Amino acid sequence: MPGPSIFIISGEQGEGKSTFAKKLAIILREKKYAVRGIIAKGSWKDGLRSGFELIDLESGMTMPLAARDQAGQPGECGSFTFNDDAVAWGRSILSLAAGRNEGVILLDEVGPLELRGEVWAPVLDELIAKFSGILVITVRLKLLEDVTDKWDLTPVAVIHLSSSTPQEAAGIIEKHSDGKLFS
Repeated sequence: MPGPSIFIISGEQGEGKSTFAKKLAIILREKKYAVRGIIAKGSWKDGLRSGFELIDLESGMTMPLAARDQAGQPGECGSFTFNDDAVAWGRSILSLAAGRNEGVILLDEVGPLELRGEVWAPVLDELIAKFSGILVITVRLKLLEDVTDKWDLTPVAVIHLSSSTPQEAAGIIEKHSDGKLFS
């Protein structure tokens, strides 16, 4: 079975990859495509990233994913501590979506923890091995080469936030989907 057609949304840290991905999901849904997966929506306090909320794109349900350590001590990823229940839930969402083997799965974000084999890395391995639809992942620009090398990815397209809109990204995905988008 051929693997997924992979599209990468890339931009600088804090540039709006998650917001872009969420808008892209809405546009693809409006076109009647099945879109599943997760968004890690960031929150800010006093000009500083304070945490992340995990959003299930299919149900709209949310769960706190990570929070900045209040004492400012370094945690699992910089000064963030992750909610193990949210990570398990996110993995389950992605794994169930892969099992349907259709439409679009969106994974926000593949970053430093995944490069260390943590958080979404195990389910990304599963998606690459078993899913044959469209896989859209968000990746920080400075980690793009590391991510493509680690998973031996040859993306159909890398969509840069600085030069594309969610509407244009939807067009790129539709144009290069090889019939993998299902209504």
